[in-house]
Amino acid sequence: ILPAGHWIRPCDIGVLLSCGVTGVDVLEVRVGLIPTGSEVVPAGEIPGPGGVIESNTAVAAAMLGEAGATCTRYGIVADDPGLLREAIERGIRENDLLLVSAGSSAGTRDFTADVIGDLGEVLVHGIAMKPGKPAIVGKIDGKPVIGIPGYPIAAITVIRELALPLLAAWGLAPRPPQRLSARLTETVTADPGYDEFVLLTVSWSGDHYTAAPLPRGSRTQMALVRANAFLHIPAGRGGVIPEGTVVEVEVTGPRV
Repeated sequence: ILPAGHWIRPCDIGVLLSCGVTGVDVLEVRVGLIPTGSEVVPAGEIPGPGGVIESNTAVAAAMLGEAGATCTRYGIVADDPGLLREAIERGIRENDLLLVSAGSSAGTRDFTADVIGDLGEVLVHGIAMKPGKPAIVGKIDGKPVIGIPGYPIAAITVIRELALPLLAAWGLAPRPPQRLSARLTETVTADPGYDEFVLLTVSWSGDHYTAAPLPRGSRTQMALVRANAFLHIPAGRGGVIPEGTVVEVEVTGPRV
């Protein structure tokens, strides 16, 4: 009735039931999400000086869950390599893919790469993309582990560019990208040594779309709320893109 690998839609459920089929085997991909950091507190608590509310794993669960993954969010792990090792060992046992939030930079309290290396293999630590440069890719017991940066824009970029394509390769169905052409409202500069992702607000202006670049940097979290698209500038194509240039953008939200 339905071929292998078919994404089951509501209408498919009706057809299956009409044909007497009351159950089917489906692909399940389990993803574990581990937040780290002694300064991180759960949502609902008031952080102290220097503290931050944990949100990256909630965002990751929403993004990966939308693609069909079954996500488990674990408790916050303090900056302690022993505790992180225990959490990663458990996450690997219980999941097909593990994401570790924060701890991927080169700071004195960033242990993720060392622990992954002790338990398995670090394949990549540092990727030529902005935001998201500190990302880690490794494997433990044959299972992939991705270390995502703590800053939200960088974290979302790594999830979108690394984790979602992996789910697609396994047979899940992330939302297909929607692209359109838009005219830049101001000049954009990019480092030619990196893949850069520039957040935009796209709107209709008479007879064409315009794309207004938003403030850049991994820490500018509210830019995520204001953005409804992004511009991918591949490595080697950086430099200066003048105001008025028509570029292809990927839409991430409703257009104004």
